Amino acid sequence: MNLILRLPVFGLLLFSFGGCIEHELAIPIKPAGSLVTHEVSIGPSYDTRVYYSLQNSKVIASHSPLDWCLKLSPLPESGKIAILLNSSRTMRIARDAASGSDQGLTDDEVQALAWRIDPPSGWSADSAEAQFEVGESFFVDLGYGAENELLGKRRITLQSISEVGFDIRIELPNLEQSESVIVPLSPSESFVYLSILHTNSPEIEPPSDQWELLLTSYTELLEGTIPYQVTGILTPSERVEIIEPVDTGWEEFSQMDWSNFPKLTDWNAIGYDWKSFDLDAGFYSIDANNLYGVVTSEGREFQLRILDFYDSNGDKGHFTFEAFER
Repeated sequence: MNLILRLPVFGLLLFSFGGCIEHELAIPIKPAGSLVTHEVSIGPSYDTRVYYSLQNSKVIASHSPLDWCLKLSPLPESGKIAILLNSSRTMRIARDAASGSDQGLTDDEVQALAWRIDPPSGWSADSAEAQFEVGESFFVDLGYGAENELLGKRRITLQSISEVGFDIRIELPNLEQSESVIVPLSPSESFVYLSILHTNSPEIEPPSDQWELLLTSYTELLEGTIPYQVTGILTPSERVEIIEPVDTGWEEFSQMDWSNFPKLTDWNAIGYDWKSFDLDAGFYSIDANNLYGVVTSEGREFQLRILDFYDSNGDKGHFTFEAFER
C-alpha cells in the first residue's frame, strides 16, 4: 500500500494510497478467446480517470478528477434525486438540518455537521442515504485539488427540477456568496454531472454499454470508518458483475463453469488490493495470482489478471493487465 498521511482541517486522518496524461498502447481488436495485453496509464500522480473497454481493447473516455463534483440522477417514481460524490477527491457531504434557512453557518458549525463519504462499494438503487428532496439543502466538502490543497465547502440547494433540468443554488456556508446554475437533463442518459468549481455540467461518463472498467483513484474506508485514497479498478456500472475465484489457477479458471460462482456487484470488487506497497523498498509489487471474471449483462465473460503498475521508465499509475473473452 502506498501510504501518505494527511491531517485535514476536518479532523479525520486520511491515508492516501498512491495520480495526467492518458497513455494507451494501441492494441488491435482480437476475436473472442484471444489473450490480449492491455496497457493504460492514469498518470504517475493519478490525476486521470479512465473508462476502459475490454471488448474493444481501448480507452473510451478520460477526464481529470477536477472536472466534476456531483453526479445527479432524478428518480421519477419518488420525485427525489440520487447524488453521487466524486470519490477521487475524498469529497464529503452533510445534510442541512435547516434547509431553506437564510442563516449561514460559522466554521465551527460546519465542522460539527454529520459528514459522510459515499461507500466505495457503491449505493444500492433504493438507498435513502443517497437521495435528496427537491428543495432540500446540503453541504459539500469539495475535497482536495491537484496540489493536495483543500478546495473548500459549499452549501447546495436543489431548488427545482423540470423538463429543462435542475435549478441549483451554490453558496458559501456563511451565505456571503451565492450563484445559481441550470444543469440540463441528458436526452440519452438518466444522470448528469455538475462541477461546483466551474458551475457547469460537463460530459463525463460514456454510455454504459461501451465500457466495463474505470481505472482511477478513489476513496476507500479504513476499518470501515477512516477515508483514505487508493488507486485501482472500479466497475460502477449496472451491466457489470465480478467473479473472484479462490485458490484457482489461470488455466483452471478458464475451464470452469462461471455460473457456479457468486457474482459481486460492489463497485470495488476488483479494487486496489491486487497490489501491495513495500515501505522499505519503496515500490509496489503485484500478485498476479489474483484472478477476476468480468461478466456483462449481455452474457459476455472476460478473464482478467493485473501484471504491473509501472511503465518502462518506472513511473507508477501505468496499469498492465491481460484478459481474454471466453
